[in-house]
Amino acid sequence: MWLLSKLSLVKNTLALLLAFGLSGAAAQELTVSYNFAEVRTPVTLTGGQFEWTPTPDLAQLLIPGSLELEYPEVSALTLLPGITNLLKYFEGKEVMILLDDKTTVKARVIRADLALFEIAGQYRQIDPSRVIFPSLEGVRFEPTYQWKFTGAGGKTNLSYLTRGLTWSPRYTLNVAGDNARLTAWADIRNAGATPYNVPELTLVAGQINLESVQEQINYQSNQIQNRAVDQASAGSSVQAVGESAGLQIFKYPKALMLGGGTTTSVPFINTPAKLERILDYTGGFQETPRMVLPMQRLYRVQSDQDLPAGVVTVREDNRVVGQARVMDTPKAERANLFVGADFDLRLLRTTQVLERTNKSAKFKVNFTVTNTKSRPVNIRLREALGGSNYSLEAISLPNLRRETEGLNSSATLAPNQKFEGSYTIMFRY
Repeated sequence: MWLLSKLSLVKNTLALLLAFGLSGAAAQELTVSYNFAEVRTPVTLTGGQFEWTPTPDLAQLLIPGSLELEYPEVSALTLLPGITNLLKYFEGKEVMILLDDKTTVKARVIRADLALFEIAGQYRQIDPSRVIFPSLEGVRFEPTYQWKFTGAGGKTNLSYLTRGLTWSPRYTLNVAGDNARLTAWADIRNAGATPYNVPELTLVAGQINLESVQEQINYQSNQIQNRAVDQASAGSSVQAVGESAGLQIFKYPKALMLGGGTTTSVPFINTPAKLERILDYTGGFQETPRMVLPMQRLYRVQSDQDLPAGVVTVREDNRVVGQARVMDTPKAERANLFVGADFDLRLLRTTQVLERTNKSAKFKVNFTVTNTKSRPVNIRLREALGGSNYSLEAISLPNLRRETEGLNSSATLAPNQKFEGSYTIMFRY
């Protein structure tokens, strides 16, 4: 069995060397989206044929149908299977048999499935672990892609899409008084074992539909380790390039080595932000006579940078006050970060039935909030009414805005000031 173990080691080593020859040594063009990446590797074509053997983990992460040799005169692409039975590969050929610790004899493989050999004109079944193979040249242990091409060949690119490379931004909103600053790191995850040598990294933000795979892929690996690259301390950061085909493009201008099974983080955003703090209640119409409801803490943020989707950690006065996910947000819009319920501000909502018949019902809804804090607070109330078969009467809400979903009211309350409002609604059945 020691020989089979040796062969297994050789097999894995050869596969890694074949893939590393393309992925590790050569500089590659890498474009990473949220849940996949496009890899373009320079290759040189000669002799009318080109072969590429990905490592087993890379082969599993390839997106079907995405492999392309960027050469205009390709005539055929064949996927050659890997050798799963080495003895079968040597049927009809000579090998050496280890009879004991010192003695070897020549033998010809007759039937691999029966472990049947011809030795000096006699046929014997031999334990396959005693076989010594003369050479492994030409043996493909892993599936290999083979292109046939015409023309002179030359330099071109091998490109493919892989699910093993993904990225996401990781934000921190630092708040001190009325000032806010938004910082972020771009985390590039290499879930596979294949390393990538990248002279300039391109990151893409936005939705890209891939018909051949699920759009949302979640990778978790115990081998992934967080690390910041050396270039991060040198002041380099990801730079926004602009919009392309409805996507936002960002580039990291320095070379990176993305090791297998690692997460590499590079500086992404560091910019002042406009901030509005709001205590928010958002709910739908309910007939419940009396409800005491917590107000939700909302940070509305706007920066001079486009914000790709990611998680934001909010820190105020050097304390973490919550986390929230921001969706893809262009710089012209505000991002809404709901970070949890306020500890002490409560909304009192009461509903009174004014009349009810088989065809209609009329209610009066009242809201009351008192600012128990020592500082002014911004209050926002949103009530979704639903449907269209209703009418509103006697609305008494400050800074009222009628919306498609219902009512939107807001106010700034000084310490100990009370917010009071009401509306009357008639539903028809």
